[in-house]
Amino acid sequence: MREKYLCFIILFFYARGIELELTTPQWIVWNVGQGQWVTYVQGHRCWHFDFGGEKNPIKEVYRYCSWRENRLVLSHPDRDHYIFLKSIHKTFAQTCLEGPSWNQLPLKRLGAHQIPKCPQETFPEPLLTRNSFYQIQKKQILFQKRRPRIPKKDKNLLSQIFHSTHWLIPGDAPQIVEKDWLKHVSHHSKSTIQKLLLGHHGSKTSTSLELLQNLPRLRQCISSSREKKYGHPHRDVRNRVKPFCSLIRTEDWNHLHYLEG
Repeated sequence: MREKYLCFIILFFYARGIELELTTPQWIVWNVGQGQWVTYVQGHRCWHFDFGGEKNPIKEVYRYCSWRENRLVLSHPDRDHYIFLKSIHKTFAQTCLEGPSWNQLPLKRLGAHQIPKCPQETFPEPLLTRNSFYQIQKKQILFQKRRPRIPKKDKNLLSQIFHSTHWLIPGDAPQIVEKDWLKHVSHHSKSTIQKLLLGHHGSKTSTSLELLQNLPRLRQCISSSREKKYGHPHRDVRNRVKPFCSLIRTEDWNHLHYLEG
């Protein structure tokens, strides 16, 4: 009898743990090899900030987002940031593209031209509401305001920077874009950031010393890359971030889960 009672207690708390994991707002950095796919899970929605890489984690994503509305936000149109779009559209019943993502993607070539635009361009509260090309209001989650004139051929220079209360996700933004972002964001906003996804997978042309010096509460730098094949994060970047944050790599730790708060 005791054994049955003990098994019941274990199963109850195990099920309760799964329920909390699926309902508590959280950020997930998926281990996609060299690429980027970050998901913010909150309430009845999943926001996906880029959705590309070498390894498709769609089965794991399904666990969290199968019954939720899936909003897709693209930093810039490079294949390693959007290649799993078709897979998402096939897997999830509720899928839409946020804002300019719809215009940046080769939807017909991907066989995903039936994906609708999201009905409202709103981001999760209390993180942010969107505006300007995006005008910043309260705590922002997406920034692309004024930019210097840049050559159209370099897609990385067009990378949008995603910023929530504690997160900074710069896509493949090089240092010139980081510098522009720093000019237009308040000191308070910069001082809340604790986790940084290394720009351009840890390339030496991103994650400048100036950026790191302007993030006083930074605790973790996350690399979504493969060092053995691509050399990312670059040795210069590894040395640069040492005084500011601990370096966490998806290739070492697999998918990274962070509960909100």
